[in-house]
Amino acid sequence: MERVLIVDDDPNILEMMEYNVLDFGFDAAVAESGKDALEKLIKRSYDVVITDMKMPGMDGMQLLRHIKKFYPLTAVIVVTGFDKEYSYLDVIRAGASDYLAKPFNIDELEAKIYRALREQKLARQVKELEEQYQLPPQL
Repeated sequence: MERVLIVDDDPNILEMMEYNVLDFGFDAAVAESGKDALEKLIKRSYDVVITDMKMPGMDGMQLLRHIKKFYPLTAVIVVTGFDKEYSYLDVIRAGASDYLAKPFNIDELEAKIYRALREQKLARQVKELEEQYQLPPQL
């Protein structure tokens, strides 16, 4: 079963997203901050991390960069309200699999998780082929 880590400092959003992710058929865990998310990532692997951008301490962009550096095959979906600090392009360039604007539709959330998982599976297959045929890694 695919594992999804949801990161947000708003307990109501965490509860709602956890409920929906479980309802989609995934294993769900929650973290109330970027630091809490890092501690959970050290203890257990996750297929997808869904993170809010605006959080005290470590924001979503810092968390995204850390995940891409240390857990490159973990898909990250960034969720945020209207934000002038980071654009959609900024988070994609930083390695996010996708971007979800608040308020969001539950069907859109589910579709983005499935898409991220599909892309993650393809990335793993490419990596296996590179190793099998001793090809240089693709960018």
